Amino acid sequence: MCGKTFVFRKYEQELFEQRGYADPKHCMLCHRTKRELREEEIERIENEKWQEKKSEDKKVFDVRLNGWRVVAKDDIYFSNDHVLYIIGNGFDLMHGVRSSYYAFRDTLGKSSSLLHALESFLTLEDIWADFEEALAYFNIN
Repeated sequence: MCGKTFVFRKYEQELFEQRGYADPKHCMLCHRTKRELREEEIERIENEKWQEKKSEDKKVFDVRLNGWRVVAKDDIYFSNDHVLYIIGNGFDLMHGVRSSYYAFRDTLGKSSSLLHALESFLTLEDIWADFEEALAYFNIN
């Protein structure tokens, strides 16, 4: 703190007294700086806790993922050049295909371990981070 002498006006004294506050020991600038530092520290601690929890959740998800068969992009072989692959763009809605997340969830059933993992351990950014951008780099050759 700066240690400088500061003015504590009569109306400020009355206001502090009304609100039950103790008289200030530091100037308003030092008080504001101290409060901002305290808030930054709280935010840093909360962010650290969030990062730790996310890391733990990812470890649990990775362990559970080992129980499922994951197909790598390189393991997908297209054998027919006359097959039309449609991703998004309303085709499903136009033809009455129930393809929403909720329809997928209902198909899995309430006791599905996959559904539980998707809802518990992944955030929206993990699942849908930039789907269209990823499609730009998907090469079937």
